[in-house]
Amino acid sequence: MVFFRVNYFFKSTGCSLLLRKRFSASEFWNDCRSYDVTIVLYVGEILRYLLSQPKSELDGVHKIRMLGGNGLRADIFEEFQTRFKIPFICEVYSQTEAPSYTLNFFGKPGSIGRLSPFYSRLDPDKKCLVKFDQATALPIRNAQGRCIRVEIGEAGLLLSKVPDQLKGKKIYKAGEEATEKKMVRDVFVPGDCYMNYGDALVLDKEYFLYFYDRLGDTFRWKGSNVSTTEVANVISSLTFVEDANVYGITIPDHEGKAGMAAINLIPQAQLGDEELRQLYVHVSKELPKYARPLFLRHLPEAVLTGTFKNSKTELAQQGYDLSKVKDPVYFIDHENQTYSPLRESNVSTVINIRL
Repeated sequence: MVFFRVNYFFKSTGCSLLLRKRFSASEFWNDCRSYDVTIVLYVGEILRYLLSQPKSELDGVHKIRMLGGNGLRADIFEEFQTRFKIPFICEVYSQTEAPSYTLNFFGKPGSIGRLSPFYSRLDPDKKCLVKFDQATALPIRNAQGRCIRVEIGEAGLLLSKVPDQLKGKKIYKAGEEATEKKMVRDVFVPGDCYMNYGDALVLDKEYFLYFYDRLGDTFRWKGSNVSTTEVANVISSLTFVEDANVYGITIPDHEGKAGMAAINLIPQAQLGDEELRQLYVHVSKELPKYARPLFLRHLPEAVLTGTFKNSKTELAQQGYDLSKVKDPVYFIDHENQTYSPLRESNVSTVINIRL
C-alpha cells in the first residue's frame, strides 16, 4: 500500500511519499491519520481486508481525498466508500506492457472507465470490445475476415490500437514471437494492428465499462461460459464470507470444467450447518444452475499472489482431491439443499451420481 501526502493536487512537486514495509490492515488507518495522508494507491484485494476489520468510530476520521488503483471488485466498492467516507475512488485498468488504459474518473461504482462513441472519437489509442472464441481467447472473424464488435451487455475481448511509434517494436524480452502473440492484425481494415489484452469486459447502456473476467479464468460447464468474477462477487456478498476465489476444475468423464470456490470467512465467523445452507440458498437464487459451484473449500486465509490477487493455479490443480487438500471440502447437495462435507467414503457417489 502506498500513501501520498499532497500539498498541491495534480502537481509533480510538493508531494511526500509514505511507504510501509509490510501491509497491516489493523494499523492502516492509524498510519493515514498520523501522517495526514490525502491520497492512497491500492492494488488487488487490499481494500477487502480493510473492510473486514472491526468497525470503529474512527473509520471516517482521516484526510483522504482519493483512492486510486486497480483490482477493487464491484461488490465492495460502495460499501467501502460509505463506511470509510472516501470522497472519490478512481479505479484504473491496464497492463504493464499495454499501450493504453481506462480510467473511472466518474466515480461510477464498479466501473473501470467509459467507452462511449464520443470518447472513442477523442481517444488517440482506439479501444474496442470484440467477439471471441472461448477456447482460444482469440477474436472471431466475420466472412470478410474482420473482427466483430459486441453488443451492449455482451462480454467482449478488449483490443487497443497500437500507436504508430510502437509498431514493430518488442514489448517482451522473450523476443518477437512473444510480442506477435499479443498482436491482432487486420482487425477492421487491412493493415491495422491492435493489442489483445486477454481480458473480457462489458459495457452497460450508458457506456460504462466493467471488468467481466480474465479469459484464462473463465471456464465452460454444461455448455455455458462461467465468469469466475461474477460467481465470486455473489458468494462474497454473504455477510460471513470475507472473500471467495472461484476456479474451474476437471472431473473425470465430464466435459468442460466444474466450478469450485475456495472461501475464507470474516474473523470469528464459522462455517456451520446454517452457513452452509445459506450458501446453497444464495447461489441457487443468484446464479444459473451451470454457474453454481459444485464444490467449496474452506481456507483459513486467502491464497494470494505478490500483488494481492487471488491465486488459482495450485488450488485448481488440487481440486477436490482429499489426498492433497487438507482443508474442509463440501459438495453441492441438492437432496438436502445445502453444501455437505465431502469425504473419502462418499467421493465416488458424489461424482458418479449427484453431479
